[in-house]
Amino acid sequence: MTQPSLSFPGISVWDDLIDDDFLLRKDKESNFYSWNLSNIANKDSFPNSQKGSHLFWGTILNKEKDLEKDYKDLLQFCVNRLIKKNFKVTEVVMNGQSYGQNGTCHTDVKGGGEEKTLMIFLNNRWQKEWGGEFQILENKSNDSKVLYNIEFVPGRIVYFDASLPHRGLGPKVTNVFRKSLIYRLEMV
Repeated sequence: MTQPSLSFPGISVWDDLIDDDFLLRKDKESNFYSWNLSNIANKDSFPNSQKGSHLFWGTILNKEKDLEKDYKDLLQFCVNRLIKKNFKVTEVVMNGQSYGQNGTCHTDVKGGGEEKTLMIFLNNRWQKEWGGEFQILENKSNDSKVLYNIEFVPGRIVYFDASLPHRGLGPKVTNVFRKSLIYRLEMV
């Protein structure tokens, strides 16, 4: 089993497992996806969950016809090499954030079972000073203590307990788009 680069309670992080040419290809291809400013975090309004704490760019990939072979193969690689547990996929999305578009603190819990999130930073190029960190917070308040600050690194794989309060920070510079591929999983 491949050991994580970083590990915290409820979180595992791996680096250098995805080839640079794959990242370059997917990063370029994703520029032509149907991005919509319609991803909503913390959906909890009645009756259709259309209100939340913030909007960010997104595209839904979990419709069977839309989830292309490369993303299915990437998930299977992560399951076989890293996760090694049975689960059902409940959602596959790609999130995007532009300059100053920081996420608010939220969880990814949707049901009542054991839920996990597998997140892959899809940009093929990123500089540390661009920001884009992924943060685990003490509670769901935006001003709560940051427990873990995970740097945005191209190809980084982050696997975490979906009940952990977290947020993604947007780029600190203009003309950069932070992309993360998200698989929401329910253990069976």
